[in-house]
Amino acid sequence: MEHVNCLGQIMIDEVVERVKGSAHENRVVVDGKVAVYDGMKNMRFINRFGGTTVRSRRCYKYLEHRGGLLSG
Repeated sequence: MEHVNCLGQIMIDEVVERVKGSAHENRVVVDGKVAVYDGMKNMRFINRFGGTTVRSRRCYKYLEHRGGLLSG
């Protein structure tokens, strides 16, 4: 059992290290354009029952181009 726990910890450490690198950077490349994280924004829309639905989305802005991206 100790070997299984050791192997599991090695796997977790590897995953966390890879995620940590991309989380610190907060950059994505879309069609050759670099976009950076620009905060969370709420999207509001009227649902099919007439009520208002609010969803938070991660937003990105292009560094050298106009326009932006939303991430679900």
